Amino acid sequence: MTTETHSSLSVTTVASITEVPAKDWDPLAPRDPMASHGWLRLIEEEAISGVETRYVLVHKEEDLIAAAPCYICHEASQLLDPDVLMYGRFRSLPAAFRLSFVPSMFVGPFGSNGPIRSNSSNLLVSDDLDIAERHTALSRLLTATVAVARSNDLPLHFPRIRQDDDETRRLLRERNCYKTRDFPLCYLDVEWDDFEGYLRHLGSVSRRMQRNVRHEKNRFRKSGVVIEVIENPAAHAARLWELANDHSRRLNGVPLPYSARFLTRLKKQLGDDAVFYGAFQDRQLIGFVILLKRGGTAYLILTGIDRRWTGYEAIYFNLCYYRPIQDAISEGMKRLYFGGTLYRTKVRRGCRIMALDHCYLGASPAWHAAMKPWFVFHAAWMGHRSAALEDLDRLRRHRSEG
Repeated sequence: MTTETHSSLSVTTVASITEVPAKDWDPLAPRDPMASHGWLRLIEEEAISGVETRYVLVHKEEDLIAAAPCYICHEASQLLDPDVLMYGRFRSLPAAFRLSFVPSMFVGPFGSNGPIRSNSSNLLVSDDLDIAERHTALSRLLTATVAVARSNDLPLHFPRIRQDDDETRRLLRERNCYKTRDFPLCYLDVEWDDFEGYLRHLGSVSRRMQRNVRHEKNRFRKSGVVIEVIENPAAHAARLWELANDHSRRLNGVPLPYSARFLTRLKKQLGDDAVFYGAFQDRQLIGFVILLKRGGTAYLILTGIDRRWTGYEAIYFNLCYYRPIQDAISEGMKRLYFGGTLYRTKVRRGCRIMALDHCYLGASPAWHAAMKPWFVFHAAWMGHRSAALEDLDRLRRHRSEG
């Protein structure tokens, strides 16, 4: 542990989230389960072997007022691989010449597939501070985070920065960080009193989509499959892992990066904040999805469905969309995050697309300057790729508002 004191603030760096009491950490992330102490501890202990963790902390007297979870990655892994964003589907070519963006240090809460799914700010800060205190705390936090990276001779990546996160964006701009686009995120704002209200909203955009949803719900109802909350995931651990692993191999081409132990510990670690929905036919588990919720916000993070089952699509949409949406409405939740990929499928079901940025700071001033041409090119490339999705989002919003 290292400590540095600046006037009334002290800056500390620790190697494990277990060195920080949960009661001190969790108020920094009141609405994001994937920035919570329980989730970060689970990720640290079960999911990121070979990755070094650092937690930069800013205290005001005894109170923790700001923090940055950091991940030092010496080799690319399925969960932490900046080359996926930087090179996309062409990454095999630079890999042949050993051109990689690792080793690197990532800053930001670690989501279910690396930092890309958490929607907290990369730099966490207490809501109890006034504007001047927030700026001071965040400035000290960023300075200390950069120092950790520079002491390890590593570049810094700040993934998934929301475009409304003005504080973080301003601080990174002041540091002359390079900015490019990251993969966008789909979300649904829950604004209805019942599921029929959601259907009426879909109808304002597309009568055909409204009919499709009703058809998918009716088809599912006749299938004999039922969706239940799995209260004891440990009893289904092997089957959950089997379904999730098959889903990962089929869609991502790689095995699931988590063990069955991870899935069972998830419920123990997060308690009621982790909801396992299971699809059963004749008491056999044929599909599941995991939802994490906190402070009126929820994330769908991991799914798996047996494709051999008749009516796969109806099961998928009811399990992964309609049941979570229905429960979110009844529980008074404000927003559901559905992650990235399948953007058009999600937009057709009412989701919005959130544009996100990715910022980079080189390991040294000279290296940072040398990387500028690449980031100019990458920002233009990703901007072009994102334009069609953003146009789709604007068109859907215009139709619903019209």
